[in-house]
Amino acid sequence: MNLYVCARAKAIIANNNKETTITNSFDLWQTPTKVTYACLESEDVAAAYISWVRSVSEDEKEPIYAPDDYLCENDPIGYETINCGENHIKELLHWIKEQDGFEIEWSTI
Repeated sequence: MNLYVCARAKAIIANNNKETTITNSFDLWQTPTKVTYACLESEDVAAAYISWVRSVSEDEKEPIYAPDDYLCENDPIGYETINCGENHIKELLHWIKEQDGFEIEWSTI
C-alpha cells in the first residue's frame, strides 16, 4: 500500500451553473506499506512523509561538464551536490501551498 495525496474543491461551472469537484494530485514517492500506515496514523501526515523522505535521501555529487562537452567525454570541470529528497520535499510543499481553498486528503492506493 502506497501513500497518496490529492486536493479536492467544489466548484460551480459558470456556463451551466452545475456543481463539480476539482481534484489535483501530487506524485509521491513509493512508500513501504508500514511507512504508509505510520504516516496516515500521524497527526501531521505531510510532516511524517517528509521525515521519511529525508530518512531515505542523501546528498549526491553530480559531475558538471564543460558547455562544449556535449557527450561528457572529458573529465568533469566540477561537481554539484544534489539531494533528490530535498528537491521532492520542496515541490510537495509548493504544491500544498498552491492548493489554497482545497481540502487535502491523504490515503492509500
